[in-house]
Amino acid sequence: MKIVNSVVFIVSTLLLLAGCNNAGSSGKVESPTVKNADNSKDSIALTKLVRQMYEWHEKIDHPLDFDVETNKPSDTLYSGINWDAYNKLLNTIVKSNYFDQQFITNYAAIATHIDSELQNGIKTWQVGELSPFGDDTNPWCNCQDTPQDNFWDILRITDLKIINDQATFSWTWGGGFMYKVKASGNNGIWKISYLEGFDPKNYK
Repeated sequence: MKIVNSVVFIVSTLLLLAGCNNAGSSGKVESPTVKNADNSKDSIALTKLVRQMYEWHEKIDHPLDFDVETNKPSDTLYSGINWDAYNKLLNTIVKSNYFDQQFITNYAAIATHIDSELQNGIKTWQVGELSPFGDDTNPWCNCQDTPQDNFWDILRITDLKIINDQATFSWTWGGGFMYKVKASGNNGIWKISYLEGFDPKNYK
């Protein structure tokens, strides 16, 4: 059953990736173009993107990002990713249209890594215990709590750099808290390509 679920996951992920980013490429190589993003329309657009993304995420009905399951109800160790729950959430993420292919690729890489580690016994995760992957914070913000309801309303971005429509920046809600983000642009439309909490290196 695990093999069938994994095959379904791989096929569905490939289909989702194919539809996630339809932007074409002319093949023309150009020198990097660096924008001065201070007070630019890109800064405004990226702030709006981040705020809308967090409002969307807060309001969707979703399971844990990388929900796991046991082979049998009586088992005391998780055996791998719950692919049904994962694929449902991945489909919701893709359909939101806030994320580009790179984010989806990273997200899928984390899921397959966790599943492989548990199935092969490289790491063990006891039922009811904290995950041995990542840390005990919410990866969407690397936090355990937010400063207020509707926290996205107070988010602002800083340290914005844009090179060839690839943006890097951090968002903050104040108090010295920072969270790194990357985004890709196409014809003025920005999508999130990286969130610090979903860096595959964090789950090794």
